[in-house]
Amino acid sequence: MQFTDIRFHKQLLSAWEQMINSDRFPHTVMLTGKDGYGVLYAAMELAVKLLCQSADCVEKLKRFNHPDLHFIFPAITAPKAGSEISSSYYIKQWQEFMNHDLFGSFDDWMQYLNSGNKQGLIRVKDAEEIMHKSFQYPALGKNKVFIIWHAEKMNLGTANKLLKLLEEPPENTYFILTTDNPLHIIATIRSRCQIYQIPPIPPGEMQESLRQKGISEADSIPIVHASGGDWKKALRMLENEDPFAKHKDYFVRWIRIAYQAKTQARAINELTEWSENLSAEAKNFQMDFLQFALEVFRTSYLYHFNPSVPLMNFQEQNFNQKKFVPFVHAANIESFYHRLNDAVYHLMRNANPKLVFLNLSIEMTRLLHKKEN
Repeated sequence: MQFTDIRFHKQLLSAWEQMINSDRFPHTVMLTGKDGYGVLYAAMELAVKLLCQSADCVEKLKRFNHPDLHFIFPAITAPKAGSEISSSYYIKQWQEFMNHDLFGSFDDWMQYLNSGNKQGLIRVKDAEEIMHKSFQYPALGKNKVFIIWHAEKMNLGTANKLLKLLEEPPENTYFILTTDNPLHIIATIRSRCQIYQIPPIPPGEMQESLRQKGISEADSIPIVHASGGDWKKALRMLENEDPFAKHKDYFVRWIRIAYQAKTQARAINELTEWSENLSAEAKNFQMDFLQFALEVFRTSYLYHFNPSVPLMNFQEQNFNQKKFVPFVHAANIESFYHRLNDAVYHLMRNANPKLVFLNLSIEMTRLLHKKEN
């Protein structure tokens, strides 16, 4: 998907446009957030506003070959290039990658390059090329823009070499650094940047983009909530005929065992086995599952007040969410919410997933039997 086909972060982009039009936009900024939230997308939209006054200019940006837009990104060593490698060596692959996946992560880029065990870095040669290009005249307009993607991958020599340039850029030159981990960038670099946090994509904007892809409202709502504002995750869910099939299997087995635990002693062993199975899944799936479970509990509670709320289709699992609705009510919904979010918190901090899920499951056995006041 081309970056001009969709519109995310409208409020933030509008604020930037006003600053640019009034000549108040800072020359060095840092955009922080997950790649799936649209950090590179936002950087590209910002480049459009800094560089373009015509449709022809925008078209060049859409093809990622505008002469006044320069990309710097982590690169791996290549046998023919030797140790003095820089981003420019991989510019064609980078353009192909962006055209294919503007919301891709650093790991996606490394996989695209077949990096193996090689480390992707932004090296001193990149800094030297940036310094050389920054003092050249723009080719088409009055401004030049440098996007430094995943700036946390700058080694110390690169960062130190760019300090003076980022503090006092040449006239009409703008630097946009992006990162998902600003604390891994040295403080002297961060202090030279105006920092903007790119938040999760708002649900309304994501739902509108899914609608443009032909996804109905009923089908898009669970994807919007389960993706947590991450467009890459939402697209990954769409790749499968039923993006939640595996989530549903885990959820239904979990709820059925947890409900039986009050009367059947063997259920504890089954919950232990369930926790072991889920803990063996990829961490991304574990986090996605918890978001999925939160969505099922949320819609089940809302259904009490609005029967038109779309519920999940569990036909393949022989599970009817309407029959599950009475087990989620005012006396336990807050506890469900807190326990699931606590599990997310602990997983993010690398707690033992088996213990996290087993503890959560034991809490489920209690909450499912809690009576409404």
